[in-house]
Amino acid sequence: VSTDGGFTWITRLTGPDFAPVVIVQIDPVDRQTVFAVAGANALCYSTDQGTTWQWTHDSTEGWMKDLAIDPTNDSIMYASEIDQVRKSTDRGTTFAPVFISHGWGAGGGARLAIDPKHPNTVYAAFQDTSGGLWKTTDGGFSWNDANGNLPSASRAPSSIAIDPRNPET
Repeated sequence: VSTDGGFTWITRLTGPDFAPVVIVQIDPVDRQTVFAVAGANALCYSTDQGTTWQWTHDSTEGWMKDLAIDPTNDSIMYASEIDQVRKSTDRGTTFAPVFISHGWGAGGGARLAIDPKHPNTVYAAFQDTSGGLWKTTDGGFSWNDANGNLPSASRAPSSIAIDPRNPET
């Protein structure tokens, strides 16, 4: 944790069985809460800006590659695990599959982004030219190919972002 803009850092998440933190997300609803993925499959959270931590989910399904939290309801979050997207409606305690990519992005998983103005719209960008970009507008119940006219070489994105001021871009 840094309190001076990254000039100095304090380690706040350690333990004998602790693997490196690979993902950190600040809760968009409660800025005191921070979520972290340790190693590649254990989700933990802190409600005091990282001073103390609690483990909430240990994935047996795969390796978490990304985590996205609904900007209006922090009980809802999506996790990418190797070749699928999973959804939690209980703040990360449990996750259920909402999209299985049939092997796309094997090893790289998907990068996730939630539309800040329409949080039921979620994008999953699989790091494989067979999968590419997928979109749901109903909170994960159905997904559609969103590659449009992207050339095949551009269908293996390593990241995805949505402009919070202009989500349509």
